[in-house]
Amino acid sequence: LGLLELYLRELGREQLFSLDEVSHLLGILCQLTSQMDAVLACLYQLLGLHADNAAAASVEATAPEVAVSGVGPGRPLPPQASLHTILQGKLQLVGSGGRGACLRSNEASGVVADSSTWSYCLRSWLQAGELPFGNIPAGDRNAMRAASRPGWLRLQAAAVLERLLQRIVEGHEWDTSLRPSASQLAALVGIVRRDEWPIRTDTRGTFRVLADAINLRVARVFALIAVGGVAPEGSRQHVARLASAAVQFLDEFSGTMFARGGVGSQKGGALSDSDTHGLLLSGSGGVSHVLCTLGMFWACSTSVLASPGSDPLAPAGSAASGQSAVLEPGDVSHLLAATTRLASGDSLSNPAADLGAAGMLSAPCLLAVPLTASLLGLRPHAITASVPGPLRAVWPESLALVGEPSFVSFLERAQPGCAESWVTTWPRLLWYLGAADSATSGLILSFLLELAKKAAQSGSLHERLLGLACPLLVPFLGGRPGTGPDSGPPPLALLSARHSGPQGTVALLLPHFPKMSEPFVKLIVGLICRWSDIGTACDGKSGKELPPARLGDDCCELLLEAVLVGRPSLASELLPLRLRTALSVLCALPREPPLTAARAIRAECSALRLASTVADWLMQDCNLSGTGNASLGPEGRACLALQTLVWPLCKQALAAAPSLGPRVLCFMFFCSLRLPQGDPAIAASEGALVDSPRHSLLGELFSALMLRDESCALHWRGSCGAIGKDSGVGAAAALTLPVFSFLNPEEGEQCGQQPEETLAQLRLCRIFLAAWMRIAGDAHRPAAYELLAKLCAQHLSSSLASGEEERADTTTKRRKVEEATSAAGERSHGDESGQSVVVLSACTALLQEAISYRNTHSLSTDGWGSLGLCRFGVCDRMASSSPSALSAEL
Repeated sequence: LGLLELYLRELGREQLFSLDEVSHLLGILCQLTSQMDAVLACLYQLLGLHADNAAAASVEATAPEVAVSGVGPGRPLPPQASLHTILQGKLQLVGSGGRGACLRSNEASGVVADSSTWSYCLRSWLQAGELPFGNIPAGDRNAMRAASRPGWLRLQAAAVLERLLQRIVEGHEWDTSLRPSASQLAALVGIVRRDEWPIRTDTRGTFRVLADAINLRVARVFALIAVGGVAPEGSRQHVARLASAAVQFLDEFSGTMFARGGVGSQKGGALSDSDTHGLLLSGSGGVSHVLCTLGMFWACSTSVLASPGSDPLAPAGSAASGQSAVLEPGDVSHLLAATTRLASGDSLSNPAADLGAAGMLSAPCLLAVPLTASLLGLRPHAITASVPGPLRAVWPESLALVGEPSFVSFLERAQPGCAESWVTTWPRLLWYLGAADSATSGLILSFLLELAKKAAQSGSLHERLLGLACPLLVPFLGGRPGTGPDSGPPPLALLSARHSGPQGTVALLLPHFPKMSEPFVKLIVGLICRWSDIGTACDGKSGKELPPARLGDDCCELLLEAVLVGRPSLASELLPLRLRTALSVLCALPREPPLTAARAIRAECSALRLASTVADWLMQDCNLSGTGNASLGPEGRACLALQTLVWPLCKQALAAAPSLGPRVLCFMFFCSLRLPQGDPAIAASEGALVDSPRHSLLGELFSALMLRDESCALHWRGSCGAIGKDSGVGAAAALTLPVFSFLNPEEGEQCGQQPEETLAQLRLCRIFLAAWMRIAGDAHRPAAYELLAKLCAQHLSSSLASGEEERADTTTKRRKVEEATSAAGERSHGDESGQSVVVLSACTALLQEAISYRNTHSLSTDGWGSLGLCRFGVCDRMASSSPSALSAEL
């Protein structure tokens, strides 16, 4: 026996025995009357073999004899024997023919034979004796071993039955002799009636760990009998009695578990040395065992989903359910009480308990999340988030087998407040988990998102639960209340930044929040500005590509969109707050210069993506009905938004941070993309370029973004080393987003040969031209080109005609234009000559690109001088000049 047990323990994974041989060995071992501990160890190992092969064999079975045996054709059956025969020692080894004849005889008479494996385990339990109640001196290992032997025998017997039933429930049964008979179930009931189970010991005694393991494994055996359908006909009362005893024990056990320090929290000492098969249940393993057992009993009580007007605690055998009774109403109450204690830290029975303490948010609270989510109808199996290892062991598979029913109506009536205690624990778990387990945090967030979807039904329990959970998420989102932005990253910023990760789930959850108050919106805006790639560009070490904590771009975009677009019913009330949000995001800058060029590029790319989100809201989703223009169509509202919302916002951004001229230009370009183009009706209604209110922005746009040195939109501020608080952030690479795909249609290899500063200015010129022409509209592009060319030429002429520059030779002028960028980087803001050089460089580059644009699109210049451009700031002489006169002056 020792060699066989060692053989199975060390090489059992190699599939050493066929199913026939496993059945044969089971029959032989169950005939032995001595060495029970060794026999039980071998039985436990044998029942763990061939789980996958047994399932495949049961699927392939098609012959009539296979339907009885559950194995392939010609597979012999293990020996069948009654408990009386085994106790009398009269069983002799017989061949396959004898086993088959015995089975056929039993089937013909309608009597189910006793299972030899069950009989052996029951006999081992009865002959083991009692486990001592008190303590044994820790140093006397021989006395410890002798005193604990009854407990080990009972634990092994329970573990064998548990594994045997688990295989049956999972569909891995290869032999009908593994199922218990009615008489063997009656023997189990006798153990309960004689108070041999649950085993009682001193709560602080030596054998409490062993007693806990025995009691919990036997409770799982009773649950498997109830849920697995393994009981023979006529055993309903036995099954109900066993289920009732197990549920009452779990209720009692959960009530004392926290006071005793958890499941098996004490060190086993000498007991652990004897646990060669890992049968003791300690720590989270014991809690997982309890929760799986509770899940099985919940699957047996689906009839508590009573129809309207019926008793919510209707027993499973009621006429409404049409099922066999397994749990009585009182049993379901015990089941709910045990689940609530594990899921909420026993907060209902101990209202003074501080759920904010880490000790209360222990393993039971965390491991109970999948079970409670299933009971609330959140369907854990439908969630696509990955399941971490510790929670995979407690996944409510039993409830999934019965269709994951929702117990919401029952919970609301049976024990008000229990569901609230479950759900309000989840945000606290997210806070204490922090960055320790991103997968577990993501799963909890997925349950909250599923809860938010079900909360759409007004007046439902799900709606109330979401209202209670949302305020508790604030510390997880923005850090502990009352702390500053430099107090450390919030837990959300420490989690995975992938779109499908926890941060993406939070962004999807935010639009479901029942209320968007001003403090909460400010918290979200601060979260975006501080922990996006913009705010974290100066965090961590310069050698790292990414900061230690950050929010991904996808998460930031979705969070901003939730603030700007969410809750349409409150759009008019939230409009001022949302406009302030848009301005804050548009002006976001890092606190210190970015550590590397890559960080600077990443920061500006993030800022431009957020600016595009703001532009999309302003031009398409912003509610302008309160302005008295509700009768306008989509095109009219877009034009109105450009004048009344977008441009004022741009001017405020330039006033707050003049160095953000390039970003404001990109923002104007994003907004211009949403303007209607090519509509003859709109063009006719607007009239000429000089008559349209929409086009009045062009003069202001040129003045604000071109003629002011500190906010010049075409001025590249230098490499990463020169980026500071007052010199902006950005890089030429930031202008390579997909929305700017039109920037480099013909540059080819020459693009890579140009300096970064020149390349950035070239791209910004093209962005300016694209925005300029889209604001003017397709019908007014020739006039818009004339206006832009004359504005640039007028400023160039006035700049070159002033002071000593008027008498400088052509070579000196060209050199100053080419060195404008580097000269601007070295000058002080008070140097007026430097200011003129910066603006001169910008106007020169823009005029050059405008001429290229005119040649590419073949814009007509026949009507030059007749448009009356003085209202845009063009002098009379320049406004009336022809193309040839302007060319000669330049």
